[in-house]
Amino acid sequence: MQEEISRRPKVYIVIYSLYHHIYKLSLAIREELEVCGIDAQIFQVPETLSDQVLEKMHAPAKPDVPVIQVNQLAEPDGLMFGIPTRFGIFPAQMKEGRIEYFFRSHKKDVYRLLDASGQLWAKGSLAGKFAATFFSTASQHGGQETTALHAVTYFAHHGLLYVPFGFANASLFDNNDVVGGSAYGAGTITNGDGSRQPSEQELDIAKNQAANFAKILNQYHRGKLAIAVTTSTNATTTTTTTSAAPAPAPVVNLSEEGTKNDAAMNASAPGDTATGTVVAPAAVAATAGTAAAVASKKNPASIGADSDASIRSLKAVSTQNQINNNRDMPLITTTSPEGLTEPQRTNETIEGADSDIRRTNVGTGSAATAPPGQRSSAQVKPKKKKKFLFCCGGGDLD
Repeated sequence: MQEEISRRPKVYIVIYSLYHHIYKLSLAIREELEVCGIDAQIFQVPETLSDQVLEKMHAPAKPDVPVIQVNQLAEPDGLMFGIPTRFGIFPAQMKEGRIEYFFRSHKKDVYRLLDASGQLWAKGSLAGKFAATFFSTASQHGGQETTALHAVTYFAHHGLLYVPFGFANASLFDNNDVVGGSAYGAGTITNGDGSRQPSEQELDIAKNQAANFAKILNQYHRGKLAIAVTTSTNATTTTTTTSAAPAPAPVVNLSEEGTKNDAAMNASAPGDTATGTVVAPAAVAATAGTAAAVASKKNPASIGADSDASIRSLKAVSTQNQINNNRDMPLITTTSPEGLTEPQRTNETIEGADSDIRRTNVGTGSAATAPPGQRSSAQVKPKKKKKFLFCCGGGDLD
């Protein structure tokens, strides 16, 4: 059974945003993803800083989006990470967040996201999924590219397929204005105190990146659906072909057919048909042979009876043949095992019906009868067999 595949690709946008710069970029990205036919959802990682510290930093309230759990990273087809830089690398909140646990009766708050993804790595749960990044820094040289490079190490270990943005937007070449973003993804410049918010150019770059990411994801998803449909169709065809039973072959009652043939042969006089017409012995023998062949294919219970009937028919044919040919038959010769010839008449009585059958069909030592006035091939002086002694015993060599 093929697993259920959604008709629309799914993307999770995972962010950490202290002053909502990354959050505003994520809203623009989600909007464009949905326009392109992607089911997009924004998640955030929990804050590790205490409320007292956040108050002193004049940080606004957190966005109203759900907090992602590490096992949820395996659910979507693609992941887009919104990462503010800390000294040119990941912030601690993206690597590990806050959860509660007890150690030696002391309450500890620890939450891990990427650093807690070892189980997903061991199972290969993220392999083959697509990933992208976007950033925020205080200055134009605050480390947007180096932060992306640190993210790539996570992607490589998990087998995620990293999709860079490239220079797909012309605003990245504009040196007249302050513009965030790079070949690794969209970005914004915030100033050191967080007073600058994303510009229209930067939001446009973010939408451009989302559209490119959606295009790749949609192409992949269409191929995935096509493979699933083809596999399902082939499986259904195979099941239908296997379940269709072949038409039964016509059954021939060989036993009944053989019984009819035996009855027809026994009803007539040996060598004659039912109307009294003399039938050639060869034809009668052929008929008897056919009956025997049919009898060999019958079921075991009737083989014995049919064989007896066939033997009686052969005996009758042999007897009639002896009567018809008992008129001035010439002498013929037979060859003895010693290579000598001796005369013998064909009308001599052969004791035992079984010997007569063997004489007729096999011809044990008896030659064929030649017509009157013609020499039989058996009357020609036969070539004597030469004796030849093998090393392991004697034997005849023709």
